[in-house]
Amino acid sequence: MASAYTLSAGEATYVPNAWTTTWPSAITGPSTFATEAAAHTGVRVVTGPGGPVPRAFEQGTLAVIDLLHLNEGWNSYRARQIEPAVAKRAIALLGQILGASTPAPAVVPRVRGGIQFEWHGSEVEIEIYISEQGVVDFYAGTVGGQGGGAPFEGPLSGNEPELLGWLGRLA
Repeated sequence: MASAYTLSAGEATYVPNAWTTTWPSAITGPSTFATEAAAHTGVRVVTGPGGPVPRAFEQGTLAVIDLLHLNEGWNSYRARQIEPAVAKRAIALLGQILGASTPAPAVVPRVRGGIQFEWHGSEVEIEIYISEQGVVDFYAGTVGGQGGGAPFEGPLSGNEPELLGWLGRLA
């Protein structure tokens, strides 16, 4: 299951699901990631009453922030710089999709200014694409196409349960 994460007026609040009382590998003390998020994206990350923020959320947030340090042409060609608005959308998405046992994704810049999240497990592969306009698409399938249902590729909008089902298989 995913967490509740809201983003409005420059504030992001991470609130674990009601069924979750503790997070494995959670951050319980002060962390610099919230300060980094605010400084680079204008997003203030606040833990809700449900408890500490999962380490996967911290790791993903910091990786997204790192992408903001890439200059125009970071790939030696004409790759676009990642804009804070795209980073903000990516951080919000992490909060919406990360469950208590979801591992942190690999965070990859896209040449047109978007961000990509990747999970390559032993049985499942998931890639989420956030375009420079903030549009989100994803691919999910089994490694080698073996068993476990047909792969999916398409927009996130309207297909959130599909993505959450695939992410649940990573744990």
